[in-house]
Amino acid sequence: MFPVLPQCLCPEMPLPSVLLTVELLSLLVDHEKLAPQLCSHSGCLLLLLYMYITSRPDQVASDTQWLRLEQEAVWLLAKLGVQSPSSPVTGSNCQCNMEVVRVLTVMLHRQWLTLRRAGGAPRTEQQKRTVRCLRDTVLLLHGLSQKDKLFTVHCVEVLHQYDQVMPGVSMLIRGLPDVTDCEEAALDDLCATETDVDDPDMDCG
Repeated sequence: MFPVLPQCLCPEMPLPSVLLTVELLSLLVDHEKLAPQLCSHSGCLLLLLYMYITSRPDQVASDTQWLRLEQEAVWLLAKLGVQSPSSPVTGSNCQCNMEVVRVLTVMLHRQWLTLRRAGGAPRTEQQKRTVRCLRDTVLLLHGLSQKDKLFTVHCVEVLHQYDQVMPGVSMLIRGLPDVTDCEEAALDDLCATETDVDDPDMDCG
């Protein structure tokens, strides 16, 4: 099955087909032996997914469809985890390891902008899904910041989005009635990272 999946994530594929592929992958990674196969130097499924999301090749798909794909991608990565040494998200020297910080930042920025445009507290199911996605993305980025020694380097390419999104996401999540200590600690670290990226020589105390 895996050898044919790269074709399902190529730029020519319509977004609904890519979404179905991501949902299939989310089911497959429940099996420990299958999860590592998502990342390979030849036809890496994670890298293909990241490239599809950042380039948005399907010009016909709606913003809502793109948001749904990004959310499913975040939840796929959350399933895979970042802390395990064998995790395909961080556990190899594949190029996807260098792209994951960038794509997560891009997705975090897009999802946050969607909520900001809507204004007010999340009301619809779609808005609540977006908040859940933001929370999971923050935890993923925090896990990467702890594990990836080049995290700040990988942030440089999306520095503008990172700078813009972190204060807004931090305010939103900290304002939730069920915010966790883990989330607050992650936000503290990521906002400190934001300062470090802005000025590597700045003493943050």
